[in-house]
Order: sequence, then C-alpha cells, then structure tokens
Amino acid sequence: MQWDGNQTYSYEQFKVCGVLNTSTGELTITGLTRNDSGSYTAEINNQVTKPIQLLVISRVSRPSVSTWCDPEMTYCVFTCKGNTSDAEPITFGWEASDMMWHFNNTHIITKDETETRFSCYLQNPVSFMGSESVRNPFYRHKCIRGIQTGSYTSIIIFFTMCAVIILVLILLIWLTHKCRKGADAEGTTPEKPAMLPHGQETPLQEPPSVVTV
Repeated sequence: MQWDGNQTYSYEQFKVCGVLNTSTGELTITGLTRNDSGSYTAEINNQVTKPIQLLVISRVSRPSVSTWCDPEMTYCVFTCKGNTSDAEPITFGWEASDMMWHFNNTHIITKDETETRFSCYLQNPVSFMGSESVRNPFYRHKCIRGIQTGSYTSIIIFFTMCAVIILVLILLIWLTHKCRKGADAEGTTPEKPAMLPHGQETPLQEPPSVVTV
C-alpha cells in the first residue's frame, strides 16, 4: 500500500483486506490466510525500516488419544492425534491429575503407573485445545482382576457357609433323634417281683390261661 500525502493506493490483495492508518503508519490486514505470511517492510520518506516477519498460523484442532498395549500387558502407548495443517509450530503435551508436561505426541506407561486417566493437548502461539481423557488400561485391568478375585472369594465363602449349615443341621437331627430314643427307653420300666418278709421274693404271677370248650 502507498500513501502520497493525499491519497492511498492499494495493490493486489490489500485492495480488499488492507487498511492503512495515515496518522500512525499502521497497516492492518484482515482475513489473513497462510499466503499472507512473509516479510513486510515499510518505507517512510524514502527511509526503509527494519523488515517485519509475518507468520499466519491457524488455530489447532481438538486432538484425540488412541491407546495400544502389548499382548503381555507390560506397557501401553498413548498417541495424541490432531489436524496440524497450517497450525505449525505446534507443541504436544500431556495432562494427568494436576500435572502437565510438554513432550512429543506419544506417551508410554507401564503396569506400575498409578494415574487413572490421561489426556493430551495441542498448543501453538495463538491457540490451545485439549482432548477427552482416557482411562489407564492397567487400572482397568487391575479392577477386572480384583472383581474376579472377589468373585472367587465370594464363591468359596458361600460354599463354606453352606457346608457348615449342613453339618449343623445333621448334628441337630442326630441329637434330636438321640433324645427321643432316650425318652422312649425311660418310659417303659420293667415289672419288679414283690418282696416277702425275710427277703424272699414272690414269683411273678402269669396271667391265667383261657381254655375254650
């Protein structure tokens, strides 16, 4: 763009998206695209100023996290993915609990990892965007193992209690039967012979026999 003191002349793309402040010499470019990146130099009264480097950067997109674990479940790899076109320079980072750290787009954890959830983020000089958090696969694996162990323990306890109850019932039935048998034996006492003077016993009289004619 050029201003001669009376009129402003716009050239090429600045005809639509360029505005020159003739009081301050400030140039405003709207609707920037990647093609507007480059070196800009101002010339005032035939004096060339220091070049200004313009870099047009797009906003980063929302990333996502993919998870891969080895078959033996000894380590897992998180990968942060996102559209980075026209958004460079980009910094990848990871977040867990209240911690944030810059790294590359991958993060490796082992089975000793205690954090339960992880998320990643993309950042450039003009924007920041984080992903949805993902669960620690080892934490989920430990939970499943804990549930399985708890189920096995519950089954063992259940059958043990059933066996104890059955034994108690058998013991109660046996004791009840024994008590009833003893009571029946005490209720039928044998007939004793009568005692005569001088310690003689009278023989038991047999019931008279009945003769039918």
